[in-house]
Amino acid sequence: MADETLHPEGTPHVEEDAQDPEAQPQKKDRKPLFIGLGIAVAVVIIAVVLVLVNGAEDAAAKEGIEASMAESALITERVIPSAWGDQSGFTAVAVQVDELKRGFFASDATAAVTVDAENGAYGLSDGFTVHCKKEDGAWVVDQADLAKESYAPIAKIPDEALLAHLPDIMAKADESKGTFTFANPLSVAGFFGVDTEATIVSNEFDRGEEDAQIALVRMVDGVAHEGKLDVVLGWDAKAEHPDWTIVDVMTLEDTEGAMGSIVREGPSSVLTEDMAADFYDTDIEEGSYWTKFSSTIACKDDSPYGFIAFSNVPANTGDMRFSVISNETGDTLYESPRIAPGMTLDYITLAEPLPTGEHSVTVRYTAFGDGWRYMDTTDSDEDCIIRVY
Repeated sequence: MADETLHPEGTPHVEEDAQDPEAQPQKKDRKPLFIGLGIAVAVVIIAVVLVLVNGAEDAAAKEGIEASMAESALITERVIPSAWGDQSGFTAVAVQVDELKRGFFASDATAAVTVDAENGAYGLSDGFTVHCKKEDGAWVVDQADLAKESYAPIAKIPDEALLAHLPDIMAKADESKGTFTFANPLSVAGFFGVDTEATIVSNEFDRGEEDAQIALVRMVDGVAHEGKLDVVLGWDAKAEHPDWTIVDVMTLEDTEGAMGSIVREGPSSVLTEDMAADFYDTDIEEGSYWTKFSSTIACKDDSPYGFIAFSNVPANTGDMRFSVISNETGDTLYESPRIAPGMTLDYITLAEPLPTGEHSVTVRYTAFGDGWRYMDTTDSDEDCIIRVY
C-alpha cells in the first residue's frame, strides 16, 4: 500500500506506480524530411531533363552539321589537281563529327568533322573545323575551314588520259634505255613520236599501282611498224600535291626491231660512244668504200627481226644497199632500201620467222657510184649466219 504523507497544505499525497507522461518518448515529425527528399528528387529530375534536352540539342547540332557538310560546296565542288586530269564531281559517302564543343544550352557550337567522298576515280577523306549555329529551330553550318586533306585513287587512270601522256611515257622508255651511254640508242620517242596510232591493250589498277600496255603502229612507206610499251605507274602520296607518277616503261616484244628497221642517221645502237669514234673518223681512199655490219645476225625465236647493224660510214661518197640470201634455199630473205653515207640500218625484217638454230646466208652489198658500173658501183658478198635463239 502506498504511504500517505500529510503535506503542509493538509492534502494527502499518494505516490503511484504510473510514470510521468512528460517522461515518455516523443513521436518524431517526419514531414520536413519528406519535403526535403521531394525537393531533391525534383532537382535531380529537372537536372536530368536539362541534360537530356541539352544532349538532344547536341545530337541535333551533329545531325545538322552532317547534313550541311554532305551538301557543302567544299565537297560537291572539290577539285583535285592532277597532271592526269583534274578530278571533280565528288559525292559524300560518310560524314563523321569527331568532336563537338558547345556550351550548356548555347545556340552555337564548333566541331571537328571528317568527310569521306568519292567521284568514281578518287576517294578523299578531308578534315574540317566547323562552326554552326541554331537558326529558326535548325542547326546550320555558317563556316567550315579545311584542316587536312587526304585523297588517293580508287580506280584506274582513264585510257584517254594515258594516251594524252604518250609523249611522257615514251620519254620515260628512252630514259630507261639511256643508262647504257650508247652513242646512238634507238629512240621510242624519235620513232613512234611521229604519225603513230596508239591503243590501250590493257589497263589494270591495284592498290595504288597501275600497269598498262600500249600498242603502237607507225606506217612507213606502206609498211606497218608495230611496238608495245609496258607502263608502270605509282601513286606518290608523299608529294606536295599527291599524284600519279610514271615509275617505269619497258619496250615489249619486237618494238626495238620495228624501230631499228628504218634507216636512221648515226652509228649502230649497240656501239658505245668510244666505239662509235671509228664510224665518224674513218678515212676512205678515193674510189673505195667501207661498211660495217654483224657477220652473225641475231634473231629471237618467233620474231621476224634480225639485228645486223649495217652502217654506211660518213666518209663514203655514195649510197649502199644490201640483201640477205639463204645459202640453204637460194631465196632472198631481205633487201634493204638505199642507205646514204652516215646512216645505219640496225634490223632486217624477214618475211617470216626462221626456225630455231643457225642458218647459213650471204650478205650481198652494193656501193653505188654515179650510176656507172665497174669502179663506181661494186657488189661484194660475205658469208654470214642468222642465229635464231
